[in-house]
Amino acid sequence: MTDREEQMAAAYAAIGRYIVEFEQLIHWLRMWAVFSLTMAGLKNQGMAWAIVNSRAMNAQSLLALIQSFMAELELYSKESNPDGTKILDHFYKLVTNCMEERNKIVHGTWHIGWGNEFTTDWSKMDGFKGNPKKTGGGLVENLNTTPGELLEKCEEVERTVLLTQRMYVVTTFPTTTGKIEDNFSFDDGRLVASRPPKSASPTT
Repeated sequence: MTDREEQMAAAYAAIGRYIVEFEQLIHWLRMWAVFSLTMAGLKNQGMAWAIVNSRAMNAQSLLALIQSFMAELELYSKESNPDGTKILDHFYKLVTNCMEERNKIVHGTWHIGWGNEFTTDWSKMDGFKGNPKKTGGGLVENLNTTPGELLEKCEEVERTVLLTQRMYVVTTFPTTTGKIEDNFSFDDGRLVASRPPKSASPTT
């Protein structure tokens, strides 16, 4: 395998890993939504899965559904639960950032392995994506990165998946796990799970 082929393979692998890690995040958001409905009294769990797996339920809609559930349960309330609400706000931002990054990666136009007869380094991943919200400099957003930088973003998605797993258990089984603020804290501005959960999530 040539240097160019090796560096191209690393770039494609980084893109693929991000997509795989992101789908794990979506899986746990679906689990969270389904068991929130089940614990609220929905007897037919298949109906809940039909909702979260419908074509209308994209990643943003799924997060919005979770947010509505948290508000309905008064877990998200600046008046009655300010500490838990602050944690949820930060968590929602982490998930939203992952979604935005995923859209850039999946819908971006990438120039991987491009060069000429004088090119000796193909490690840079040049790309761009149309961005109608962007002001100044046109409507195109540069996505230039490297496999190493993209793998760092993969690790952030992995961390968000772990936080989602914990948040799902804590908000679905609060009587056994305690409040949101009992399970999460901030470490130098970074949201972390502060102690192991008292119970495990249901097996599916």
